[in-house]
Amino acid sequence: MSRIDSMTITYSNGAKLIQTAGPARKQPKAGDEKYVKSTRKTMIRQQAKHGNAYMVNRGKPVWEWVEKGSDRDRCARTTAERQ
Repeated sequence: MSRIDSMTITYSNGAKLIQTAGPARKQPKAGDEKYVKSTRKTMIRQQAKHGNAYMVNRGKPVWEWVEKGSDRDRCARTTAERQ
């Protein structure tokens, strides 16, 4: 998918308007962590699961933020099982 960095609009009276975009924001990935200040908890990003199936929407995975170390955190459970 390509991204438009700048756009020039020319009006009928000859005036030009140039719009530019800043750098793209880094998108979160699986396993990323964030600290939520209001709840004072660390959250981790993982793919949503329903039963034993991972959820997708239009062929793309559905993501959720869950509390790190909770019973819904599958990353912590798999690392504990390995040890």
